[in-house]
Amino acid sequence: MVVFIRSYLRHVDGKLAKYLKVLDEAQIPYHFVGWERGTVPAQKSSHDTYYSRPAALGAGWRSLIGIFFWNLFVLRWLLKNNRQVDLVHAIDLDTAMAVKVYAALCRKPWIFDVYDKYSSLRYFPGASGRWVDKLENYLLKTADAGILADPCRFEQHGLSPSSLPSVMVLENVPQKSEVQQYVPVSDQQPVRVAYFGVLEAKNRGLEDLLAACEQLPACELHVAGYGPLADLFTQSAQQHPHIHYYGAQSSVQGLQIMQSCQIVVGMYYKRVPNHLFAAPNKYYEHLMLGRAMLTTAGIPTADKVCAHQTGWAIEEGQQAIAEWLQGLDMQQIQTAAARARHVWQEQYADYFDQHYAGQYLQTVRALRRV
Repeated sequence: MVVFIRSYLRHVDGKLAKYLKVLDEAQIPYHFVGWERGTVPAQKSSHDTYYSRPAALGAGWRSLIGIFFWNLFVLRWLLKNNRQVDLVHAIDLDTAMAVKVYAALCRKPWIFDVYDKYSSLRYFPGASGRWVDKLENYLLKTADAGILADPCRFEQHGLSPSSLPSVMVLENVPQKSEVQQYVPVSDQQPVRVAYFGVLEAKNRGLEDLLAACEQLPACELHVAGYGPLADLFTQSAQQHPHIHYYGAQSSVQGLQIMQSCQIVVGMYYKRVPNHLFAAPNKYYEHLMLGRAMLTTAGIPTADKVCAHQTGWAIEEGQQAIAEWLQGLDMQQIQTAAARARHVWQEQYADYFDQHYAGQYLQTVRALRRV
C-alpha cells in the first residue's frame, strides 16, 4: 500500500484529497498517518492513524521537541507495518526525515512532497534557516521522486529544474467534481466576500479584512476555517449581522461557501518570506468557481490575477482594504469573474486528469514496482 504522512489532518488537506481520489480510482490501497494537533478534531476512518501528542499550530522552531517525537512515532509505525508498505509519500520536511531513515533501512521507495519551504514558513532565522534549507534540498534531491507546488518554487529553493528530472510540479488545482456545476456570479446586493482557509494571525490580512468589513454593513463577509483567529471571527459574527463565520469546514463545503459569494479573498502579506513564492489553492479555486479574487500586491498570485484581469491586487493594511471595498462596482466584479472562468476553461479544466491521474499516478505505479 501507499502510505501518506503529514503532520496534520487528512480531511482539511485539499491536495491530499486529490492524491487519494487518484488511488481510489486506480484501486491502489493506501493509508494516512497524521498528527492530530491544534483545536480541530480529526475525522478518522479505517484508512487513518493519528499521533495524538498535544501541540499548537504555527509555533515555528519552538515546536522542535514535538517534531522530534512525531518523527519517532512515524518511524516506529513504518517499521511495524513494513510488510504492507510499498511506497511512502512524505509531505513537508517535518515528516521527511523519519521517512528518509525508514527508506534507507528497509529499501523502500519514497516521494518527498514540499507543500511549503520549511525555513520560510516556520521562521528559522540566519544560520539555522540555511541549515534547514540544505537538509530540505538534500532530501528533495535524494528522494525517488519529488513534488513542488509551483514552477517558481525551483527558484525559491535555489534549484535548477533541468538538474532534477525526478521532481515534478503539481499545482494545487481543484477537481471539477468538488462543485456540482458552474454557477455564474450574481449581481445580488450587498456584495458578498468570502475567505476559506487557515485563520492565521497577522500574515494573511484577516484582522485587517475583518476590521474593514465591520465598518461597512453594505458588504457581507463570509468566513470558514480554523486557527488562532477563530475566536475573533466568532465574536465579530455575534456582534455584526453582516459578518458570518462557519467554523472549520471540509474543502467541498468551503468551495460551496465561496461559490455563494462574488469575491474570494487570498491575501498573503510579504512579511513572510514564503509568501513571495505563494502558490495558494485560492488562486485556482477562484478560476474554477468563476469568482473575482482579492490578493496582495507584489506576490506571484498578484502577477497572475493582474495579467488575466480576474481581480485586484492591493497593498497591505486595513486602510487599503477599506478603500478597495468602498470602490467596488458590480459590473467590474462580474467582468473579473467571467474572465476567471475563461482562464479556468482555457488552462486548467483538464489539469487533474493530465497531471494527477496522469503524471502522478504513473510515478506511483513505477515506484511500487521497484
